[in-house]
Amino acid sequence: MATDAPEGRMVANLPTPFREDRASVDFLKAFEKMLLGRDDQVGVGTGAVQGIEETIELLPTYFVPSAPAVPGKQTQTPDAFLPWLASWMAFSMRADLPQEVRRDFVSNLATLYRWRGTRENLMRVLAYFTGLPSSDSTVAVSPTEPYCFEVRIDLSKRVAESRYTDVPRLVEIAHALIRREKPAHTRYRLLPSFPSFRLGSADGTGPFFAQVHGKDPADPNKDVGNTLIGIDAWEA
Repeated sequence: MATDAPEGRMVANLPTPFREDRASVDFLKAFEKMLLGRDDQVGVGTGAVQGIEETIELLPTYFVPSAPAVPGKQTQTPDAFLPWLASWMAFSMRADLPQEVRRDFVSNLATLYRWRGTRENLMRVLAYFTGLPSSDSTVAVSPTEPYCFEVRIDLSKRVAESRYTDVPRLVEIAHALIRREKPAHTRYRLLPSFPSFRLGSADGTGPFFAQVHGKDPADPNKDVGNTLIGIDAWEA
């Protein structure tokens, strides 16, 4: 019995008895779609379902963390696969890290792993995860305590950008990274630095302003401000 049903790419090459029977064609086209994928988008939302053959063809790209984009073609691993690649080097990815930074970090993770436990590597990892230049961090061995080192991170830039809520998050990230990267027999102290109180210009035109205490320029006998810093005079 002849059929006017559209034939698939592989079904069209079958012998005539298989192509003329509608039941056989529909049955075999289901296996063809599993192998080659489907592009009719029926019941699959906005995109076509990937077939086994295409999945095998794209398998090498799953091991490429970052590559130049090519329209209509997969050239790098999917976003959801990045944490698995990072786990190869015993590293867990933070979800709040920008996607571009995550890809660049995983691309360089093998090199970073070779230097794990060193001062230079800790500074580079902190730069990746805090988004601050490595020059804003210093790692120094304590001169008085054996097997102890100090990590200083300058967060002034984040505060200057009025991103105050970033400070607790970055401190938490720094603690987690240092615990992960430091040698097991060592201890550390994290010393974040950032301005928490500023006095602006007296006329109030600066970005920061606080009236501490003083005389009213219009009335020298009148005090202004409700905050006193220090003492009036030293007594012998």
